[in-house]
Amino acid sequence: MNPSAMKTSRFAPFVLAAVALLIYLPGTNLAPLIDRDEPRFAQATREMIQRGEWVVPYFNHEYRFDKPVLIYWLMRPCYALLGANEFSARLPSVVSAILLAWLVFWMGQRWFSTRTGFLAAFGLLTCLQLLMHARSAVADMPMMAMIVLAQWAAWELVHDDGPKYSWRWFWTLYGALGVGFLAKGPVTIVVPLLTFLIFRLAFWRKPVRWSRLKLGTGTVIMLGIIGA
Repeated sequence: MNPSAMKTSRFAPFVLAAVALLIYLPGTNLAPLIDRDEPRFAQATREMIQRGEWVVPYFNHEYRFDKPVLIYWLMRPCYALLGANEFSARLPSVVSAILLAWLVFWMGQRWFSTRTGFLAAFGLLTCLQLLMHARSAVADMPMMAMIVLAQWAAWELVHDDGPKYSWRWFWTLYGALGVGFLAKGPVTIVVPLLTFLIFRLAFWRKPVRWSRLKLGTGTVIMLGIIGA
């Protein structure tokens, strides 16, 4: 890696985080919670705190099983540190957007170049869909970050020709799938599955080392995380 690329690699994550904060934070404390989902997520977190509950979400004193529990866990420390308000409710989405941008940057850097990774991550941060969801108190951003992380880990596993098995990517894959399920349910599992089906049937005719995914062991680990 040349000196210019090394310098970009060192500072790019900080630049991307700063861009995300400049785009997503302003106004998040001023705009009221909108739509139907933001108020429900925010109020359910408040009710869980009032009940001292960590597992079962409530909304208006009734069970709320519309979404898994991760988003409430993420909002809870924000409420504890900053109070129960719009800014705190939306902060997990902002942080997840930064994580998503970092993942895209690191993937692009690993597979192509530092410049490619940075431009891809910067472009992602300015997408309209991200501009909406990263400023909302919803579960989409944590889910998206975990889907990207799972896809990256799965790709690395099946294309790794090294003499030793990459347990790092194995644990990353099934950890991301489990945490992603806790964010928004089965979609976190379905998206990587569809990606690999399309990849195998439409774009790649060479043999793929599917056995390296260790689906049996990985599924048990994933279900253990989901069992939370």
